[in-house]
Amino acid sequence: MAANNIANDTVSSLDKSGQNNTATLSFYFNLKKGTNTLALATQGDITQVIRNFVVKFQYPNPYTTDLLTSHIADNIVIAPLRNICKLLAVWSFLEDNQTQYLTYDEIRYFIFCDPQKWFNASIEVFKQTINLIKEARQAEKDFTSEVDLILDWKQYERQSRELINTITYASNCFKSSKGSLFFTMPNILNDNFGDEMKFISDIMNFNEYWACNSDEIQNADKSYIKYMDIVGTINISNKQIISSLNQSNKSLQQILFGAPGTGKSHTINCDANITEQNSIRTTFHPDSDYSTFVGCYKPTKDEESGEITYDFTPQAFTNAYVAAWKNVESPFFLIIEEINRGNCAQIFGDIFQLLDRDPNGFSSYKTTPDQDLANYIREQFTDTDIDDADVKSGKKMQLPPNLYIWATMNTSDQSLFPIDSAFKRRWDWRYIPIDYTDKGHYIACGDTQYSWADFLQKVNDKVESVTQSEDKKLGYWFMGNGAEQKEITVDRFVSKVVFYLWNDVFKDFGKSGNTIFKDTFAKFHKFFDFGGNPKEDVVKAFLDALGVKSGQVEAGIPEAETPSNAIDYTKYSFDGEKKLSKKALGEKIVLKYLKQNPNLSFEQIRNIFTFDNSVETPYQYKGIIAKTEDITDERAYSAEQTSSDGVKYKILTWWNKYNVNFIIKFAEAQGWSITEEQK
Repeated sequence: MAANNIANDTVSSLDKSGQNNTATLSFYFNLKKGTNTLALATQGDITQVIRNFVVKFQYPNPYTTDLLTSHIADNIVIAPLRNICKLLAVWSFLEDNQTQYLTYDEIRYFIFCDPQKWFNASIEVFKQTINLIKEARQAEKDFTSEVDLILDWKQYERQSRELINTITYASNCFKSSKGSLFFTMPNILNDNFGDEMKFISDIMNFNEYWACNSDEIQNADKSYIKYMDIVGTINISNKQIISSLNQSNKSLQQILFGAPGTGKSHTINCDANITEQNSIRTTFHPDSDYSTFVGCYKPTKDEESGEITYDFTPQAFTNAYVAAWKNVESPFFLIIEEINRGNCAQIFGDIFQLLDRDPNGFSSYKTTPDQDLANYIREQFTDTDIDDADVKSGKKMQLPPNLYIWATMNTSDQSLFPIDSAFKRRWDWRYIPIDYTDKGHYIACGDTQYSWADFLQKVNDKVESVTQSEDKKLGYWFMGNGAEQKEITVDRFVSKVVFYLWNDVFKDFGKSGNTIFKDTFAKFHKFFDFGGNPKEDVVKAFLDALGVKSGQVEAGIPEAETPSNAIDYTKYSFDGEKKLSKKALGEKIVLKYLKQNPNLSFEQIRNIFTFDNSVETPYQYKGIIAKTEDITDERAYSAEQTSSDGVKYKILTWWNKYNVNFIIKFAEAQGWSITEEQK
């Protein structure tokens, strides 16, 4: 609408508000007479106009002369939206994690509040910023007060939010949810992959800025309009993009290694380019050999005649090799789990030579397969268009550039067959560190819940100090719990974690030094009763001895939309009691009111304690007060009460950071004092 009004000279017919809005849009999106941006906008290609804005918009700019003069004087040159997108894309590339996010507060603090460092920022600046953000999240840093001091904008929260949200209209890779901007790497299998990848490419490669010195301020508009105009488009084919990915991002052959439970397999599974249709997965073990990896002759029985014949039976490598050559324009992945548990020299045999790749991704050297393998390959390639006659006929083997071979390796495994240096050289090695970010998982020990993330931090410090090695540490996903399954039962904790620590980590260190198994925990059987059941009191004492944090687990919200889904350890003082959790606080407030008003009927009680719209529906559960017969989850409610009219009911105990403010406000309305102690 604004573009058409500008193009048709009908802006003056709008009311004052409409004219002001049109002027604002005209400046920001460069909807000026004679520009390509205006032409595209009037043709309906709004996406390209918005993308151009995201890539190019910068400070300083000539929106107002005062701000332009101030920014030039302060030597500020920053393209904030470009850097936000670039930071998320770099983060995703570096950690091969398809989805990354930045909270709006992180964006304001690390980008808008520190503009000088982003002019022509190197990749090291992005890496350093990523590490600073991780540290801030670990420390649960609140940026509000610092941002308030640094940013002198009027209504900076609204203005910055509107700017950031513009990114979501530029590409489906970006989504805004609950105060955060999420980025997901384009999926190579999607129809719009080329278009999305082009935009990411523009973000990564565009490094131009509009420059203006103090002598040019009065005539700045013309040069800024020229800078902001769209001067052309970049056409990138899918083949070029795949080639670019091969060279810049996706390693053709890599081994992901790290401590058990760091998420090596999960990292591979989360790669948006990998599907069940374009991947084959196998696991190495001590009995693996060439025949189980490449293939061999095996007897097969004809179902009709019953005759036994011997045919070549392909295995994981050959199946992946054939599939990749049959569709060289799409990636194919051969995934090897636990690669160091097998004898790699024996398993790979002569195809080891194929692992040398040239700059285009093909094997640098071809190999000559056995006749049985060659015959099988020739049959498979009969209707396949392959330029190399030797490869098509099966006489020679050569890996195509779309065949990725990715493997995982636990550094804690005592491999029967060490990997030799010649084999190692042919792989990229990618270390997967332990992530200590608290994702809300906890060890459920009776009515006490211990932070799994804090346990890992404490126990891994002990592991390193005693063993002088990182190999035996535990990763966050050691228990195999997914993102949604937060609870780790005592039984699983003892049988899996304590046993691993006892048997594989500390067993050879006795009771001396800094080992965690001494005194009360000197013998493994002390963790069990005579019936073989784990003793909760012993496990509690074990976790307390390590100094593991205990607290109330907050009700979960969808992981993909949650920057921080961790345990909240805030404690409160109320009615003479200290260090109350949210669970205890909420219940005590309700009980105090009921004690002071003992003659209330059930309906009166329920009407008094009813959530309002400030609490989202998922966190209202069955209500603060619910009839016993209506309760489906007993864990969420306290012991049974009886109202004055004989109705049996229970009181909500699942108070968390999403609903506790409601009951705190209720208490304050009664004139009761509540003090937040610590977090």
